[in-house]
Amino acid sequence: MKHLRRSALEILKICIIETAPIPENPIDAHVRNAIEIQRYLRSKGHECDLVAQNQKIVVKKYDILIVSYASLYFDFKTFGPLFEANKEAKVGWLTNEYNLSPNSFYKKMVSFVIANFEEKKWKKKWYSDFLMVNLNTFFAREPNKETRKLYDAIYYGTFRPGRDRYFKKYLKKDFVLSTSEKNKRKFKEIGASCKYMGKMNWLKSKETLNQFKASLYIEDEVTHDLYNHLANRFYEALFCNCGIFFDKSCQNTIKRSGYPIDSWWIVDSYDEMMQKIKDPSYNERRLQFVEANTKHALTERSEAFAKIEQFLHEVKNGKSI
Repeated sequence: MKHLRRSALEILKICIIETAPIPENPIDAHVRNAIEIQRYLRSKGHECDLVAQNQKIVVKKYDILIVSYASLYFDFKTFGPLFEANKEAKVGWLTNEYNLSPNSFYKKMVSFVIANFEEKKWKKKWYSDFLMVNLNTFFAREPNKETRKLYDAIYYGTFRPGRDRYFKKYLKKDFVLSTSEKNKRKFKEIGASCKYMGKMNWLKSKETLNQFKASLYIEDEVTHDLYNHLANRFYEALFCNCGIFFDKSCQNTIKRSGYPIDSWWIVDSYDEMMQKIKDPSYNERRLQFVEANTKHALTERSEAFAKIEQFLHEVKNGKSI
């Protein structure tokens, strides 16, 4: 990517299109990404609108349209006029999920992609410009006030294909799994004999995760080789003062991430993980881990915003590569 001098940067007119409704307190990553990017771009003086399915759309001219996340579902009636009025604008796709593809309605218009994973995901390019940037750092913030840890280890989320063998490896005995009722059945079918709980609270500073000493980080088998920046759960654990243990299959991701993650946090079994949590040095190690990785994350967060702004300038002016 070629770099323009800061003084040369012009004011851009940008519209971020979030095709899902935006609730009052959004928890979906793609919605929060759109909100954070808009907030940053506005802070730098750019005209940046964020429109969504549950909002009134005012059709006007933009330099750049960015569609956030949407794959199969697209509200043609609501957003069609916006595309029609901006045929000269550069159209981009913003995504942090490697297993999605843009909707066919706007895919043919896309000239650039901003993604959380490396470009080799697509064997054939259908766009001109690509930026891999750590979108998940938008979740990073200073840790909450330290609270009493009531439980040992947790994993939370949906049942994702490609993680079966890791679920079988760790989700047993005293391990806690937080998932929806519809996903609970899938976990039980593969023999997960852990303790179950419903969905967690994510109200700021009152997150359920604050009550746990540690969380488990596993990844899809695809991302052992296809680099995808560390997931949101990494940054959520940090601001909840929660230690993060990685299955050894994640070592390539850890190395490429550049984060100060000591090998002590890499495990290969349920027993090894639980033994380390009960180690007398654990609390000290946990706090050191949170402090060092939060510092790194906040620096990378600032860099990610700056990279996106620079990239949008280059896309608009036809100078990106």
